[in-house]
Amino acid sequence: MKKIFAITALLALSSQAFSLEIKDWFSDGQTLEILKTRNDGEIAISRYVISKSTNSDVKKFAQQNIDDHTLNNMKRSELVTPENKPETSWKIEVFKKEIAESQKKLLTLQGKELDVAYVNDRIKYHEGIIDGIKHNLFPITFEPSLKKHLESVLQKEQQHLNLAKALRQKL
Repeated sequence: MKKIFAITALLALSSQAFSLEIKDWFSDGQTLEILKTRNDGEIAISRYVISKSTNSDVKKFAQQNIDDHTLNNMKRSELVTPENKPETSWKIEVFKKEIAESQKKLLTLQGKELDVAYVNDRIKYHEGIIDGIKHNLFPITFEPSLKKHLESVLQKEQQHLNLAKALRQKL
């Protein structure tokens, strides 16, 4: 039987932080779909930044985000079982739309303005993810392999946050 978890995922890649609030019901499969959606959004915007930035440190940071979120997607896929298949809901579709709208904002920027906005957004984004995992997902996740995956995601997100803060100092 699927465990049902209560979370709402709201992600904004440009001007808002990722947050999770206990409000709506999601299954493990929907939680896995949220992780994939978040990873895919981070990969897409980081690829764009690599193609447009002239700052080697920003490009290196963006590439690390691509690598880590790609690996996260692969590990997430290993959690999929017949009882725990990724599934969408209208809330996840709203979530995807918010990601697309947020990405549009960064797509209008160039040069140093893009670099600074990308790094600042990564800071807000990763702070929100860390908070959401610690205070909302951990308390409602009971499936051991999913909980372990969330723990590893939390560690990577903290690394990304630290890197983004250091990079902001250089910009």
